[in-house]
Amino acid sequence: MLKQLLPASLERFQDQVEHEIRKRGDGHQSSYAWGLIRGSASKALVDALDVEFFGVLAQGWCKGLKLYEYTDASKHPPDTDEVLSLGKRKFPLTVHPVLSLAVAGRELLNLRFTLVLTAQLDSAACTIRNGCITRIAVGSCLVSAQLKYGEAALHEPSQSPSLPLPGSYDFDAPGFAIGVYRPAPAPQGLAEG
Repeated sequence: MLKQLLPASLERFQDQVEHEIRKRGDGHQSSYAWGLIRGSASKALVDALDVEFFGVLAQGWCKGLKLYEYTDASKHPPDTDEVLSLGKRKFPLTVHPVLSLAVAGRELLNLRFTLVLTAQLDSAACTIRNGCITRIAVGSCLVSAQLKYGEAALHEPSQSPSLPLPGSYDFDAPGFAIGVYRPAPAPQGLAEG
């Protein structure tokens, strides 16, 4: 889960967000709204990141790797599984969780954060079918993460231990379409980066 990559306490969270809100200079409305949620905002943000890392990673691969040729049915027959070995690869990915506050149906505050992730995969392989990534098999994986608001880092970069990942991770059919961002299967609370 993405939230497991964050430290237990986001020490600088409240002060940095408050500082950025003041810099915006959009009046007292944002400051008032922030005062309402200040104590519970970091928990709400961490809860929004309670999503599987591999789903986020697969969406990034669909856009970031040179997989587009796998969408050409003349080169890759429909309904046929093809395995693409990626070898050792370091893969950066940025997602933007958004924390919103609305009172009586009126939106008072939207806070857009940046979560910078880097996955270091050893012997990764994708199974591709009908132009979609349907499975990831990974020998081992190491993930680092840093949460930011504006330019301000909210914690020191954190890193998972190296995890041996035997077997594979299957995605719900039809999988993640290569070269296309489909918001429907995206984890809730995350926006494209």
